[in-house]
Order: sequence, then C-alpha cells, then structure tokens
Amino acid sequence: MTMKITKLTVFPMLLLLWSIFGNPQAANAAHSGFVWSNNAVSAIGVPYTPNPLFAYNSTGGAVTITRTGTGLYLVTFVGLGATSTGTSGTGSGGNAQVSSYNSAMTNKYFAKITKVDSLSSDFNVSVRTQRANGLAGNEMFSVMVTVP
Repeated sequence: MTMKITKLTVFPMLLLLWSIFGNPQAANAAHSGFVWSNNAVSAIGVPYTPNPLFAYNSTGGAVTITRTGTGLYLVTFVGLGATSTGTSGTGSGGNAQVSSYNSAMTNKYFAKITKVDSLSSDFNVSVRTQRANGLAGNEMFSVMVTVP
C-alpha cells in the first residue's frame, strides 16, 4: 500500500509542526536549565562559571555555582526565575532535581537539594553533598530545573 501525499495530508502536518515549534506561546510555555558542577573545590564565596558544554539556561542567562562551605553550593540560573519568565504569582515556582556525580565509585557521595528559590528573577538551588556517613564533603553534582 502506498500513501499519496496531498494538500489534505500536508496541511495538518504543517499545522501541527507550527503549533509546536512556530507558536511563540507554545515556545514560552516552559523554561529550563541544567548544569554539571565540574569544580567541587572552588573558592568559598566566589562564584564560578561551569564548563559551558555542560550548562544550559533557556533564557540565555548565565549559570553560576558558588561553594558556600564544605559540601554546600548555591547554583544560580540568571533570569530563569518566575518574575523573569512571566509566571510570577502562579504559585508553582518550578522544579529542581539534583544528582551526585561520583568521580570514583569507591567514593559514596550523595547530593540533595536543601532550598529552592525561583520566585525572584533568578532560579537559585542550594545543594548539599555528603558522604554515606552523613558528613558533608565536596563533590561534583548535576542540577536540572524547570519553570512552567
């Protein structure tokens, strides 16, 4: 069986593609970002810009990571917060996920989110990395965020 392509079959496909990729409202429906922290022992209190091959911010803003103490990090996605993306007042605030990045399987490190602040112009995620025994330790991790 062969399918004949006609205007009646092409038009609905073009309409579907436009609704997904060409519609500015659909394109702005969600914003996201991700980052791999490639410097677990950066200077405390000094933000650094992670490797751009492993960082993304859908608004085009910078992504920075600041180590605030042993095993404590603040990840900032500039311009990805609710007031910048037009979702202010929705109460949703967005979502953040973290995963530890163990450089050697013998190092049993874990990462967890301790705070999320996405209601301002930036999306900030506080991360704690710790050993299996619960003690804080400096380790690499990755973070993914979404704002509706």
